Amino acid sequence: MMCGGDAKNSVDSAPLVLVLNNSGQWEDKTSDVAECIADPGSGQIKISYKRNPEHWYPYRQERVSLLVATERSK
Repeated sequence: MMCGGDAKNSVDSAPLVLVLNNSGQWEDKTSDVAECIADPGSGQIKISYKRNPEHWYPYRQERVSLLVATERSK
């Protein structure tokens, strides 16, 4: 799974990236994320941030939520 807050992605294709901080609060990191990938082997989500895109930060899956906008039917 790939994600990012890049402006060239449409709203429908770019998920919202929420990260659970150490205080137990969800933080919207979408605009800070350069790229993220799910690593099923380790059970982690790896995120690189725009400020340092060469460095990957591993997060346990329960600390990251990727929300994708869907169209509501009428």
